[in-house]
Amino acid sequence: MTSGLEGVVAAETDLSHTDQKNGMVRVRGHDLCRPWWRGSDSRAPLPCCGKVFAGTGLSAESIRSLFGAARVQAFAGLDPWLTQAARRPLFEGVRLGLAGMPDTATPAELVGALTVALPALLRAANGLAPVPPDPDLTTAADLLRMLHGQKADPASVAALDVYVTVMAESGLSGSAFTARVVASNRASMTCAVLGA
Repeated sequence: MTSGLEGVVAAETDLSHTDQKNGMVRVRGHDLCRPWWRGSDSRAPLPCCGKVFAGTGLSAESIRSLFGAARVQAFAGLDPWLTQAARRPLFEGVRLGLAGMPDTATPAELVGALTVALPALLRAANGLAPVPPDPDLTTAADLLRMLHGQKADPASVAALDVYVTVMAESGLSGSAFTARVVASNRASMTCAVLGA
């Protein structure tokens, strides 16, 4: 008898595979250490075999606008919980910020809340005021700007952007499994994210 879920198939994905044994992450069959965009000045999108994973009619600009508006909304709601959360360890503070989200929160609103909460809590721990978001920036660029209080260099933004993109679908971690269990019981997305 063994403990844990090793070897148990709980979900399958076409998007990525985390190979912990070899220290490798593959996205759509491409090793991240062997860029699929070689010879290009910018990252090319990964092939998605004609499947739509995030919705229809989406563009980089519409997603940036949606997430930007969500950050502005989240920043407007910081006051009720930030002072209390800033006196707690970081993960407790993040949980307090998420706990204030309504059960009807959309995925964009939850991303916005996390993107604003993390730099606000880290700055508060150092006695610094939170920096308002810039809805025209990408999520990665704005998170770094809100954290450091100044525009981030392009290499840091690109690195954080790739990291967040890969981790959004990186297999079935403990937190992703927990979120699936909570959501499968018809709890709200807010509860699933909070549980994760």
